[in-house]
Amino acid sequence: MAAQAQTLSNTDFEDWDITPYDDPATYWISSNYVFLPELGVVTTTRVTGQGSPNAIRLQTHKEGSDVAVGFITNTLEDIEAGVGGQPYTGQPTHMDGFYRYNLPADDTAILMSIFKNSGIPISINIFKIKGTGNQPVFIPFSFALSPLPIAPDTVIIAALSSSILGGDDSKAEDGSWIEFDNLMFSGSGAMPPIPKGNFEAWRT
Repeated sequence: MAAQAQTLSNTDFEDWDITPYDDPATYWISSNYVFLPELGVVTTTRVTGQGSPNAIRLQTHKEGSDVAVGFITNTLEDIEAGVGGQPYTGQPTHMDGFYRYNLPADDTAILMSIFKNSGIPISINIFKIKGTGNQPVFIPFSFALSPLPIAPDTVIIAALSSSILGGDDSKAEDGSWIEFDNLMFSGSGAMPPIPKGNFEAWRT
């Protein structure tokens, strides 16, 4: 008994899907790296900044059981475990910047920084931006960091449009978004800048 073989489509590779998008330049790794090939959605986009041409928008896409949260990070390692990061030697007291957002009441955006010395976390900071509806214009923020007992050598930075920490994405809402601009650390005296913290550098 013979079986009928199925015909393969596009065997000459003439049909292609093209999704043009912008991504932050070197230093930042965006959620587009994960969710564009996996789910076909763009979750990180370029927007007009706070008195500047560019800022970054992180947006959540939810369809059925699939949740794609917009995020940026400066490491590909396990953020919640405090692995990875980039060199940083300042001892700031605050994380500052500007944001605007549209977050439903049950959703929460996240901004976080973890300072390390010799691979050991010495200051863990998770700032929760609770859903309060629409904030249509950029407003400044200044979040107090947990004290640094010694100078760090590394920092991990991440931001998310919805909280999925601990693997819980039950409160992530489709369409939730938050935008950031001019991220920096501040403290006594001059602090080393966050590279590309003004989100002016992008690549298409």
